Amino acid sequence: MSEYEYQSRRPLMCKAPWSQLNVGPAGDLKMCTVGKKQDGYIYEVDSLTDYFNSDTINDIRKSFVDNKWHKSCVTCEYNRKNNIPAHIDNRHYTKMPWTDENFHAKTKKILSLEYTPSNLCNQSCAMCGSIYSSKWIGYDKQAKAEGLEFREGSGLTNLHSKAFQSTEQDIKKILDILPNIKSLALKGGEPFADPRNIRILKEIVDKNYEMEILIVTNLVSLTEEVLDILKKLNANPNIYLKVTVSIDGTGKVYDWIRSTPFENTLKNMETYLRHTGSKVLVSSTVSLYTLWTLTETANELYDTGLMYNIIYTYVFLPKYSSYEMIPQKDINELVNEFFNNKNYIKDRLFFEKTERLKVLKHKATPTDCNNALRWIDYINKLRGFDIYDYNPQLKDWAENVKSSM
Repeated sequence: MSEYEYQSRRPLMCKAPWSQLNVGPAGDLKMCTVGKKQDGYIYEVDSLTDYFNSDTINDIRKSFVDNKWHKSCVTCEYNRKNNIPAHIDNRHYTKMPWTDENFHAKTKKILSLEYTPSNLCNQSCAMCGSIYSSKWIGYDKQAKAEGLEFREGSGLTNLHSKAFQSTEQDIKKILDILPNIKSLALKGGEPFADPRNIRILKEIVDKNYEMEILIVTNLVSLTEEVLDILKKLNANPNIYLKVTVSIDGTGKVYDWIRSTPFENTLKNMETYLRHTGSKVLVSSTVSLYTLWTLTETANELYDTGLMYNIIYTYVFLPKYSSYEMIPQKDINELVNEFFNNKNYIKDRLFFEKTERLKVLKHKATPTDCNNALRWIDYINKLRGFDIYDYNPQLKDWAENVKSSM
């Protein structure tokens, strides 16, 4: 179980090619969330273990052994060179399951799995799209019909092919590798909207597998079946369960961004705590719509007593939803306010992702800003109310953009 081979080859060594497989919302296979897509889909391979030991993945391993960046790892390479916290250095990757035995074995075992069985979702988040959320399919078609031509080029839409959903054969491939899995992340879409995730979790309980489980959920739906399986997972000494709830704002800001009532999510967080005795981790997305309310949101969530910490993720695409639209002076002031916040906790587990706030940069073009205004108007229409009424700084930004056109 030693990590000698990993530690001795750092800093240019990533655990993912020896430990982790990521199955994306289109069934695409790759090593990690930020890595470039490899050649392969879950429905194209007979066995995930065979794919994990294919020439495609062995080529990535060879690059790291030779102390070179692989072409699929450009994001981490760029971040390292530009002093930006990189995924290769995040605790999730440095603490990923690893064995030297697996490093040297001719046939590598998958020890960590990030799985999205479909894009089934019950929200249409303002920074999302039809590739990742089934709720967006109709709205994306409507946006295109209304002349928002930039929407289709955002990298988030799928208007030309049927939405992917894992088949029975695909699920069998997942169940086949579960005995070796030590770290499992279930993502979406919305994990609890897809019964295949419940089936996988029940299999883990029934077979009494030992592993760490991360579930990234909006917690909009908490059925009796879901609550029952979560109670069993929490009570199992072989399982370390981490439920991460996506919350980007509170009140009407949340409602506008995520399309469902904030109070409903808050109620389900209370129910989860009452029945399991466990608080949730909050995942908060930093975007054009949230940076101005970042500190306020953190304080309000801490005050609920329902969460134990916040982890931050960042919107880069679509560009018109990104924090990069915001002037650098405002970014600097808002980030400084956040780090001087009384509730800020330097939790080592999420330190890298929080520290990334310090390197946020304004990179918007006039076209990006114009698209952002048009997109906000479209979301206002979908939600039935105006976000500017609840985020005055965003309103000031919009007026400044319009006056500069």
